[in-house]
Amino acid sequence: MPHLPTESSFVPYLLSENHILNLVALCADLNARVFERHFTALILVLYCTGIRFGEALRLRMWDVNTKTVRP
Repeated sequence: MPHLPTESSFVPYLLSENHILNLVALCADLNARVFERHFTALILVLYCTGIRFGEALRLRMWDVNTKTVRP
């Protein structure tokens, strides 16, 4: 049986607000407007929620509660 590593060498990279704004601006430069909206939404969902890329791609509209919750 192969020996699997017990520790990860992965180091997360945190994006600043300026990084996100630059990514959103780059999305606006895309030629296909449909993709611009999708990429912009994906970047903002990832940044604002902290979910992983694969989780964001599997989200569907019924996964989102659009009703306002008041404290």
